[in-house]
Formats: sequence, structure tokens, C-alpha cells
Amino acid sequence: APYQTKRTDALLKHKPPRVEIDAVIVSAKYGEGKRHGVFGTFEIAILDENREWKSLGSVGTGLSEGDLMRLTTLLKRIVEKYEGEVFHVLPRIVLEVTADGVTKNELGGFGLRFPRVLRIRDDKSPMDCTEIGDLE
Repeated sequence: APYQTKRTDALLKHKPPRVEIDAVIVSAKYGEGKRHGVFGTFEIAILDENREWKSLGSVGTGLSEGDLMRLTTLLKRIVEKYEGEVFHVLPRIVLEVTADGVTKNELGGFGLRFPRVLRIRDDKSPMDCTEIGDLE
């Protein structure tokens, strides 16, 4: 079909299936605006081949106001250290996260494209999370 600058039924958009992983929260920051009183951004990590936590970046969408309040309460109990605006926490809380894809940088680090939290995984132990080998 010829290119058109408006919506048309002549073309279809292909979206590959989203990736789903289970990751732990390793740090959190307070949100802004209506999220100013609760943690609004969470750094997530998974286990590498040496059983050490490796960051996948941050996620902040997909959680309800109730989820954010609950996570703030839970995470404040397990703060390991505080640096600037970042609260580093013990890896105890698991999130199920979906993303458009997984990227790998030139240093071998992984990241998620457009991550979104699906749910808090109360039923899963941090040691049962997705591992680096599962992403490759």
C-alpha cells in the first residue's frame, strides 16, 4: 500500500510479544507531584551467574496508589542506606514486570525497554527471581 500520513486500514503495526520477568527492588526514590509522599520510582535487579544482584534500571508505572503506599511502608522497614535522594533497600520485595524488550549495552549490562509493573509478587522469594541467563 502507498504511504499515507493518516490512519488507514491498509497497514498493520507489528508488536512483538512483551517480556515478563520477576525482579527485586534494590532502591527507591520519592515521587513528584501527586506521588510526593510515597516512593514512586523503583530500581529493580535480577541475579547474575555469581548470584549477585544486577540492576535492570528503574520502573515507576503500573502501580496503583494503594500499591505505592504499601511498597513505601514495606521498603522503609528494610532501608540499608540512604544516599542523596535514593533509599537503598535489602532485596526482599519481588515485582512482576513486563517490558517491550531487553537491551544489552557494550559493557554487558542489561536494561528493559518501557518497563511496567504488573503486580507485587508476595508469593515469590527473591531467590526465585528471573536470572541473567534467562534473558540471553
